[in-house]
Amino acid sequence: MSKPVDIVHDLAPNFWHGSLAVGAAAVQLIPIALPGIMKGVQIKAAFGNTDELYVGKAEVTAASADVSDGMELSAGEGVFIPIEDVTKIWIIASAAAQEVYWMAV
Repeated sequence: MSKPVDIVHDLAPNFWHGSLAVGAAAVQLIPIALPGIMKGVQIKAAFGNTDELYVGKAEVTAASADVSDGMELSAGEGVFIPIEDVTKIWIIASAAAQEVYWMAV
């Protein structure tokens, strides 16, 4: 049975958003701590991407090693990561010039 929504406590006090060009080298999705983040980060690969993105920790790889490959996102796919420290999210692409969008709440 799901927990009922507590509108006062389940609302985010603030949100942040942005986008990032991603290539074949891992980069931090959000390189600075964002104040007021309590829920996490929604990440979405751009519909125009021609290759996959991989989301993970700093050592994330792009389909090259089972122990470090990140979560694969094809064009238009997204994932929500429930995390407070947004600087721990890294991303890499299979090819240069891929785009990712994010919103932190």
